[in-house]
Amino acid sequence: MKKIFLLTFLLSIGICLVAQDIDSLHAEADFLYNKEKYEEAKTIYSKIIKLDSKNAKAYNRKGNCFMNLEFTDSAKIFFETAILLDPNYASPHYNLCIIYLFDEEKFELALEEVKKAIKIEPDTAKFITFAGNCFYNLEEPDSALYYYDKAIEKDPNYTDAYYYKATLFYEQEKPELALQTLEKAIEQNTTENYVYLFKSKLELESDKGNYQLALIDCNKAIELDTGYIQSYEMRAEVFFYLDSAQGVINDCKFILERHPENVGIIYMISWTYLDMEEYEQALFYAKNGLELNPFSEDLYRVAGLIYFYSLDFTNSVEYFDKAIALNPTDIQLLDYKSQSIVYSQTDTTLLDDNLQFHTFNFAHIDDIKKQTTDRSSQYYFKTLNNKFEKSKTSLSLDEYFMLYYGQTQQKKYSAYNQTNNIEFKKIFGMDKYDECIETAKTALSEEPFNFEAYLYIAYSYFYLSQLDKALEYLIPYQGLLCAISATGDGLTPETAYLVATVSDEYRLMYFFGLTVAKQEFVAINGHNYDALTGRDAVGNEIIIYFLIDPFF
Repeated sequence: MKKIFLLTFLLSIGICLVAQDIDSLHAEADFLYNKEKYEEAKTIYSKIIKLDSKNAKAYNRKGNCFMNLEFTDSAKIFFETAILLDPNYASPHYNLCIIYLFDEEKFELALEEVKKAIKIEPDTAKFITFAGNCFYNLEEPDSALYYYDKAIEKDPNYTDAYYYKATLFYEQEKPELALQTLEKAIEQNTTENYVYLFKSKLELESDKGNYQLALIDCNKAIELDTGYIQSYEMRAEVFFYLDSAQGVINDCKFILERHPENVGIIYMISWTYLDMEEYEQALFYAKNGLELNPFSEDLYRVAGLIYFYSLDFTNSVEYFDKAIALNPTDIQLLDYKSQSIVYSQTDTTLLDDNLQFHTFNFAHIDDIKKQTTDRSSQYYFKTLNNKFEKSKTSLSLDEYFMLYYGQTQQKKYSAYNQTNNIEFKKIFGMDKYDECIETAKTALSEEPFNFEAYLYIAYSYFYLSQLDKALEYLIPYQGLLCAISATGDGLTPETAYLVATVSDEYRLMYFFGLTVAKQEFVAINGHNYDALTGRDAVGNEIIIYFLIDPFF
């Protein structure tokens, strides 16, 4: 009898020791798992299973390790085994839902599994929220919203429910409701940085452009998790919109010290240095980015602009060409290239740092008139006109201007010989590009320096996917427009733009983004001007002066 008692006693001690050992192993494995050391944690969960082959929790946690290591097939086996061992264990059903939802996009199966988890634990907000996510992916937003609200009702402090609800509103293009939902999460004293990041994004994108509020939210996200790189990325973007160049640069450098291969951040810092006119630094980052990603159209674009503003127009053309090769559907790139070509054909000593003429302006108006009528001058009108008729793309900026202004000295010249551009604009708006080309060409036969007609022909060819023909007309458009713009800034009578026709005044105002509110004739010191009051997009008014002596 004593022997039987002793044996029973020893067995009970052994069982207790094994149980204590398993608890200790669970604690160790869970610690490693929470530190994202999944391989090490998986090994310990395996030891637990060896000691207790019916330990459902160990099977479930080992499945979690496989899932985080992206071995989903193995993960599913362990989750399914955990369910067989304990049919009332909700967590493996939830984990299967995650696999079906995110990895396999089997949304119906995901919903089935999470509903099983909810049946076992009906008050767990996490499970209810994921039922909402399943309905969201099944494109049943009303059902998704019902489950998000139900999760919040069960646990008002469960942040994910607010976050996913806000995401739903955002996808439905209801940013105000999304913002209100995130603010409710913050009212619950959430400590999740991603809530503040999402709120920052919404503030940044709002019609009001609440950049300062976006900055406050970014700072809060960083305070909650100083190592989360996405917070610095968002803050750099906010600084960009706040025109805080140093803020952008500081955050970009912080990110690049940790992730030097982040091409998006390299692009941002390069663009910021370009805005600061620190072209050497801007080019350094752009070229580094292109070494990492030689297929980045954005980096070729910014490199092209850096070279352009550095007055290195040959390299500018080369980089815009590379950007166009990667994205031939961006008309802006073709605009950049055509402008660069014009300047590459120009003696840059004729221009100041702002690409304004030193001598082809109001102060030298008498000399301009003289050169366009002097047969021995390189700017003699007929000489330039012959060159233009042979090749409209080969002139330099000064030649485009002297050709344009030279028409004012010709016998048949009229400042009021205006071509009605409305017709080809209307046709273009109807997407009738072939017809637009013919109509605009007719306009050019009547007014050969109508730069607006060149633009609409170029854009029509572009939308017909004829890039070479588009460039052929974009170059004279840029040549004429930039040449006129280079004669002054229009802010005073002494820096007035030199124009040849009344219609060109209005065309320039349009391309400057100004709506003409008033026109006034002004005579000062023997010269005649049109003073046009223009309004910008936000209603600010500005007066632009045009010298109109040739009109009389």
